[in-house]
Amino acid sequence: MNKYKAIFFDLDETIYSEFDYRMGAFRNTALWLQKNENIDFESVMKSIIDIIDSKGSLYRNIFQDIVNLYNLDSKMINQLIDVFRSYTPVIQPYPDFCEFIKKASDSYHLGIITEGIGYVQRKKIEALKLKSWIEDKAIIISDEFNPPTKKDNISLFIFASSIFNLPGKECIYIGDNPEKDFEQPYKLGWFTVRIHRGVYKEERGNNFINYDIDLYNNLSELLCL
Repeated sequence: MNKYKAIFFDLDETIYSEFDYRMGAFRNTALWLQKNENIDFESVMKSIIDIIDSKGSLYRNIFQDIVNLYNLDSKMINQLIDVFRSYTPVIQPYPDFCEFIKKASDSYHLGIITEGIGYVQRKKIEALKLKSWIEDKAIIISDEFNPPTKKDNISLFIFASSIFNLPGKECIYIGDNPEKDFEQPYKLGWFTVRIHRGVYKEERGNNFINYDIDLYNNLSELLCL
C-alpha cells in the first residue's frame, strides 16, 4: 500500500462526532432563548431532544418547530440558525483518529476535503487542532471554493491532488457518507475508504467504496503504519 502518498479526510463524523457539535450548538441556542426570550433553557433542550428522537438526527427544520412550539415570530427562525452557527465548538477528535494521524503524518501528505459553510467548518478545524498535522493549503472547504460548490463536484478532488502534484491513483480519501463522499474521488482513481460512524453508519454502501473500516486501526494495518 506504499504507492499512496496523500491521505485526505472528510471532517464531520469522519474525524469527530458531529452529534457532539450539534448538541453544543443547540445548548448555545437554548441559552440565547433563555436570555433574550425568557424561555427556560431546560425546556428548550428537552423540546429539541424530543424533536430529534421523533424525527431523526438528520431532520433540518428543528428551529421552525421550536418557533411554532413557543409561539415565536417566524422571522426568528433565521436568527436561531445564526445563533446555532455562531457557536464556538468544544469538540475532540476521535481517539483512534489521533493515533492514526500521528503515525500517518510521518509518511503521507495530509489534507481535508469537507462540505459546509466556510466559517463554521473553520471553527471546527480550529477546535480540533487539526493544523497541528495539516497545512492550511490542504484544507479544502466546498463553500470557499471558487465558485462555492458541493462535495459532488469532481473539481474539489482534482484540486486536492494538485496541491501535492500527485495523480489521483496516489491519493486516499476517507469519509463516512456513502451518498456523496466517494463517487468523485473514485472516478479519479483515488483509493476510497468508508469509516462506519455517525448518522450514516448503517447506510448501504456502493461500488465507489474500495475499503470499509470501523476503526482507524483497521486502516493502520492495511497501510502498515
